[in-house]
Amino acid sequence: MDTSWRTAPDGAGYRLVITQRAEDCDCQLQRHVETDWVTIQQWSAPCPEEMKASARRLTLTEAAVGHGWALPADSWKARRHGVVTLTEIHPVDWLTITGEASAYRGRLIEQFARVDRAWRGVIDDSADIGYRSATELARAAGMTRARIYQIRRENEAHKSVNPEAAVAVAAQVNRHVDKDRG
Repeated sequence: MDTSWRTAPDGAGYRLVITQRAEDCDCQLQRHVETDWVTIQQWSAPCPEEMKASARRLTLTEAAVGHGWALPADSWKARRHGVVTLTEIHPVDWLTITGEASAYRGRLIEQFARVDRAWRGVIDDSADIGYRSATELARAAGMTRARIYQIRRENEAHKSVNPEAAVAVAAQVNRHVDKDRG
């Protein structure tokens, strides 16, 4: 197992990927999960491209502290193609980190619910408007014909229900998390 990304016990398994854009820097705090890096926090900091490197580092370091992380001065590396990946980072506020990671997760759950509703609509439209058979749709979607029929039945049953129900459930989960932090 490659553990070269592990640099300190308190920040092990985390990294900050900073991408320079025209007027700001996109910061993605990632956690190592199994064999991949997964974004758990995301923010931007005002860092125009013409800003001096020392001022950019200071701005990014201050922004990271506001999101629960410390960036040691000696951890900075040169930008490659507008991207810097810092692996020597340290958590300084686990409550902020947990709160922001939970909010980020909630936004992704809401987005997934919208994408799922749209995908289910594509299944219906493909059958109703495109006159495609359940067998053809199953092959295209990589699932069984029975699953296509099940999705169509579920879609029909939910047409009388508020179409924003899935998003509302995700929002309710977020409110519960916020209340618990409260």
